[in-house]
Amino acid sequence: MKSTFTGSKVQLSPIVESMSRQDIEHVFGAFGKVSDVDMRKHSGKTVVVTYVSRLDSEQAVENLDGSELHGVAVSVRHVD
Repeated sequence: MKSTFTGSKVQLSPIVESMSRQDIEHVFGAFGKVSDVDMRKHSGKTVVVTYVSRLDSEQAVENLDGSELHGVAVSVRHVD
C-alpha cells in the first residue's frame, strides 16, 4: 500500500544563494523534524521545506518569517 504522507510544507523566499541544503536543514531543523528540502528553485525564487509535523512548520513560520538569513530578509509561509 502506497503512503499518502505529504507532510507540512513551508516556502522560503527569496532564495538565499549563500545557503546550502545543509544550512537550510540546520536552520529549519531547529523547529522540528525536516523530511525534505526542495531546492529546485520553484518559480525561480523559492525553496520548499517539508516538516513531518504541522506544529513544527507553524513554529518555523512564526519564528523565521521576516527574519534575516545570511544577511537577506526572508519570507517564510505555508504552502497549500
